[in-house]
Parts: sequence; C-alpha cells; structure tokens
Amino acid sequence: ELPLERIEEIEDKIGGLRNGRIIIHRDFNRLESELEEARTQIAGLQKKQMGHDDKVVLARVKISTLEMIIEDIQKYCPRTEVKKMEDEFYNLTVKENDFKTYVRRFQELVVLCPTMVPNSEKLMEIFIRGLPRSIEGNVTALKTQTLRKPLP
Repeated sequence: ELPLERIEEIEDKIGGLRNGRIIIHRDFNRLESELEEARTQIAGLQKKQMGHDDKVVLARVKISTLEMIIEDIQKYCPRTEVKKMEDEFYNLTVKENDFKTYVRRFQELVVLCPTMVPNSEKLMEIFIRGLPRSIEGNVTALKTQTLRKPLP
C-alpha cells in the first residue's frame, strides 16, 4: 500500500497533468484556428492571383490564336488566290439567267472577302453591276440617287 502522502502527490500530478492537458488543448485549438485563418487568407490570395493569371493566360491564348490564324492565312491563302477571288467578286455576272447561282456565289464572295467593300451601298452597286443589262437598266432607271431610298 502507498502512504497517503504519496497518493495525494500522485493525485496532484494527475490533476496537474489534466490542467496541463487542458492548457495544451486550448493552445492547440487556438493554433488550429490561426492555421485555418491563414489557409483562408492564402486561398483568397491564390484566387486573386489566379484571376489575374487567368486574364494573362487568356490574353496569351488570344494572341497565339491570332498569330496562328495569320500564319494559316499566309500559308493556305496566298495573295494570288485572294487576288483571284477579288477579281471574281468585281467581275461576277449572271450567266444564262441563273440568278440563284449568281446570288449564292455573290454571298460566298462577300463572306470570303469581307473587307473588300466598305459599306452596304457599295456592295449593292457591285451586285447590280453583275446583273444583266436589261435588269441593271431597270434598277438604275428607277431614279434612285442613293440605294437607301425605297423602290416604288
């Protein structure tokens, strides 16, 4: 058997250990909270940085895409081919009264050569120029000084 003093001493040590454990546990909880706050701050900073990086990456992707498009145009659409399309566009006419084919090809060339005609008025002039003389004469005889006026 242990003497009473020894038992009390052991009880005090156990009680002290409990107190120490409580203190350590409180400190651990406080550190854990601080660590979680730091993680939250870091995540916020990373999100801000990623947002900034995303914009930079997006700009780089756009630039590289445009560079690839330019290279493809230079590679697959040599200037001679573009010139042929431009010539066809300006010299396109209705053949054998086939208006559907004329309109379809005219629309294709407008899409393929979008910068050739500065505005819709000029585009209409080119379209009318390709019509047969009889139709072209009827359109121009309507006294439309600008093509924006409605036809009677």
